[in-house]
Amino acid sequence: MYRKKLFIAVSIVFLVTGCGSTQESDETTQTLQGEVLWVADGDTFTMEDHNTNYKIRLLCIDTPESDQPYGDIAKEALVQKVDGKIVEVDYTDYDFYDRVLGFVYTNEEVNLAMVRSGHAWVYRYDCTQCEYYDAELYARENNLGI
Repeated sequence: MYRKKLFIAVSIVFLVTGCGSTQESDETTQTLQGEVLWVADGDTFTMEDHNTNYKIRLLCIDTPESDQPYGDIAKEALVQKVDGKIVEVDYTDYDFYDRVLGFVYTNEEVNLAMVRSGHAWVYRYDCTQCEYYDAELYARENNLGI
């Protein structure tokens, strides 16, 4: 019965968010590549690309702020994945705080890995990628992370 309710809930999320949508974006994806200098919290860091610093906000995910419960755990998870490493960031936009909104890559897609490990949730307001919802469900079912 639990799995049936969970399936129904996830199905509703897919419908509401447009998960699986085939809409094409008119925006051109740009790429930054550089070293991560500092991790602010579980979904934000600063990197340098060609002597310019950029604040990066990971798309499709949300984590507790550093001063909230489990915020330090989420931050440490992101530190382990990116701090001091060369990363690639694919982005199309900036947010209200002038942060680059992007998908981050090392040897893995960092945004998705944070959700799969249970250190982040899907940010349902802007994420239409089904694999993120699957990853969150996997983390919840296996009691992973926060």
